[in-house]
Amino acid sequence: MSAAPRPITLGDWLRPALRRQRGALLLAGLSLAGVLAAELLAPWPLKLVVDHVLLGHPLPPGLAALQPWLAMGATGALWAAAGAMTVLAVVTGACAYAETYLCARVGQVLAHDLRTALFAHLARLPLSFHLTNHSSELIARVGADTLLLRDAFGDWLVKAASQVLLVVGVLAVMAMMDWRLAAGVALVMPLLFFLLRRLARRLRDVARLQRRQDARVAARLGETLPAMALVQAYGREDEVVRAFTAESAAAATAGTDNARVAGAMSRVVAVVGALCAAATVLGGGHLVLSGVLSPGGLLVFVAYVAALFKPLRDLGKLAAKFARARVAAERLAELAAATPEAPDAPGATALADVRGALALHEVTFAYPDGRCVLRSASLAIAPGEHVAIIGASGAGKSTLLRLLLRLEEPQSGYLSLDGHALAGCTRTSVRAAIGVSLQEAVMTGSSVRENIAFGCSGATDAQVVAAAVQAGADEFISALPDGYATPVGERGARLSGGQRQRLCLARALVRDPPVLVLDEPTAALDPASALALEQTLHAARRGRTTLFISHQFGALDAFDRVIEVRDGGLHDVTAECRAAAGIPLRPRKLG
Repeated sequence: MSAAPRPITLGDWLRPALRRQRGALLLAGLSLAGVLAAELLAPWPLKLVVDHVLLGHPLPPGLAALQPWLAMGATGALWAAAGAMTVLAVVTGACAYAETYLCARVGQVLAHDLRTALFAHLARLPLSFHLTNHSSELIARVGADTLLLRDAFGDWLVKAASQVLLVVGVLAVMAMMDWRLAAGVALVMPLLFFLLRRLARRLRDVARLQRRQDARVAARLGETLPAMALVQAYGREDEVVRAFTAESAAAATAGTDNARVAGAMSRVVAVVGALCAAATVLGGGHLVLSGVLSPGGLLVFVAYVAALFKPLRDLGKLAAKFARARVAAERLAELAAATPEAPDAPGATALADVRGALALHEVTFAYPDGRCVLRSASLAIAPGEHVAIIGASGAGKSTLLRLLLRLEEPQSGYLSLDGHALAGCTRTSVRAAIGVSLQEAVMTGSSVRENIAFGCSGATDAQVVAAAVQAGADEFISALPDGYATPVGERGARLSGGQRQRLCLARALVRDPPVLVLDEPTAALDPASALALEQTLHAARRGRTTLFISHQFGALDAFDRVIEVRDGGLHDVTAECRAAAGIPLRPRKLG
């Protein structure tokens, strides 16, 4: 038996996608560096104009290279300074555009890769997972949560990096200009960090609550909208509206709490920034009056203080967004950690030339809740035999189908097809040998043709029509407005119950399977429609091993055997059923 696969993590999906975008990320980083350099240089033309053009102060030794600029005269120097400011603005705009475009492209590619990886992972998760998780919440995770991560990696992360680098750069320039004023500003940073950290923890909690409430709203919608006919039939419109309103109100409250905490973070930064600016003007003014600092230097320093707290304020806003993204990542990580179907056993063989000999060998199966439906059950079905499977609800009839398709695996014993243990065969070949008509007539919203062709990849139009004819569906399909191109509507809403069942049968027959399993195909039909469908099924079974799972039959004598699922066993009750129905026992006919 193969070792259990390593659990998948979110990083297993994100890292390859990020590696493929290395070039774009590098160019985005260079563009970001250009934006930061231009923003750090932006206040300096103003300082040079004030100190060395308007006030006439000589250039310091470190700026001696700019002496030709002053030699141009006041008017020429002003034009040159204005030109420098224009160039800086153009460079900032060009680099910012490149950064925005590249980061958006990275985010979109990342979201695409993550969505497809998630969907592929969901498709490989066992049936038990899908039975215990609400589809609406899964849709929200694959849709909304991946978009949050897209924004986090493609926009917010770059913005956060740029703001942090800008803060570091501004502090460094401020320290070079005047260490005393810079030290005063730096002393405020620990207090600001402490306040923001406490608010960030609170923000993460309310963001987690908000995502949970949003998921409940989506789940309520997913439950109610498909069942609207039932809601209206029972006159429960007001009740479902009240229930939805309550969920929506809870989500709105959680969203308001999120906005309140995020707003508090921005206001804290704004207040601290205003206090720092006031202190800088006060302290810097004294330095200007004492001749230690030039007026232009004070102007630049105050501009840098404003430039320092703007990114800090933006970081506070980004913290709110990252809190939501972190919760989304946690929810996606839960999906990633779900264990998919175990891979095929090493050396698994692909079934070929299947004749249809089915067998259960001392099979025991119990669901995770402890309910045991099969206990050492055995059964042998010959190729071409037509067997009816009966039993009370919950006895385990549909479980047999899941075991045959390897949607579930027995705890002990094994199933075989043509003498090959199913556990030693590839799942793909096992499922390709079995045509299935499920208890629920599952339809997609596509056309009639696509619904039938879904049963066989690459099915031709001729194969689709042949399967429809065999299933007794061609007549009503031809009468539809667009024939085989007619959309069936959501969940097949444009078709009757009998028509949906015939399409499901055609979907099972289009692959021409050697084994045909029909799970309660007549359960939701009226007696006349059920009898007509049974006659079609009996005609379609020729040359195939057929299992007909149902509670009742209109033509019991059409089956070679009747097997009852009862008390964990498989009991041949053919004689009893025929006697009860007044049908004489006859020799078994195969084929």
